[in-house]
Amino acid sequence: MRALIATRVSQGARSDDFDWCTEGELVWLPEVCPTGRHGGTCQCVRSFSGVSSHRRTTTAVVRDIEGLTLHSCIQMVRYSLAAEGLPDAWVPRAVDRMLAIATDFAPGTVLERRLEVVGPRFDAHTRRLMPKAHLARGARHSA
Repeated sequence: MRALIATRVSQGARSDDFDWCTEGELVWLPEVCPTGRHGGTCQCVRSFSGVSSHRRTTTAVVRDIEGLTLHSCIQMVRYSLAAEGLPDAWVPRAVDRMLAIATDFAPGTVLERRLEVVGPRFDAHTRRLMPKAHLARGARHSA
């Protein structure tokens, strides 16, 4: 099954990058807080959240994970949200968003986000870092 995984690949390419996740852990997209949604500087607008570390990162990579099933993915996200004190009702949306995004991109694609928009960090043809504006224009919308 294809999923999103925390990666250190290209960390530091943007001056406001951060990576507090464990390399290789499954990540999901946390909801954006009201401060971030209204133009504040909250890190939630750019972050993916690790299911094991409960920490955040600005980069994720699409991977095909042998043995990962929908059931095991749901259980990992359920455990993660419960450990963070977040409602179980968020699990279906968190899993659906993560899997929909992973399905939209080829394995090995490094992703970044801005609010509800997730897109590749690098141009597929030139392998150059995309300008931040590609996320502001809505290059790829999350599910």
